[in-house]
Amino acid sequence: MKVDIDDSKDAMELFQVDVNIEEPKWSEQINNIEIIVEKLCFAVIKEAGLLNVCSGGEVSVLLTDDKSIKKLNKQYRHHDKATNVLAFPIAEIKPSNLKSEQGKYTVLGDIIISFNTTMAEAKEQNKSFEHHFCHLIIHGALHLLGYDHINDKDAKAMEQLEIKLLDKFGIVNPYSF
Repeated sequence: MKVDIDDSKDAMELFQVDVNIEEPKWSEQINNIEIIVEKLCFAVIKEAGLLNVCSGGEVSVLLTDDKSIKKLNKQYRHHDKATNVLAFPIAEIKPSNLKSEQGKYTVLGDIIISFNTTMAEAKEQNKSFEHHFCHLIIHGALHLLGYDHINDKDAKAMEQLEIKLLDKFGIVNPYSF
């Protein structure tokens, strides 16, 4: 995977990513998964022009399985099923307001991803597992920043940003499959 962003240690220290691997299959499937998650989250913050806003900020990422994500999805979203990714922002953020609120957001929220659903979707869509995972991390991080896909206009904006970010890592447009 190519990385075409400033991912120096000094720059990434501006933003903390806490990765908790609950399902061991994640580490078996993707080498250096913690570093990949950090770089992806950092790229989202940087691309959105929010390094100053989120300086000293933190994101928590839980890599789990279908059983755990189903429980969380039922408890917090009232959907009794497994899903690929859940994002729980700490505050209601609107992307248009972020740049004017420098230093306000120290904890952005949590991203939870299920191994089983991610693997099944990658196989079903004939995509690389690692690439699909990267897409889900970016997707979840954008949700933490207030991006959404409830209506067509917002979905298009979010998808375009996902495509641009994935391209920085040498990952093809996931919506072209």
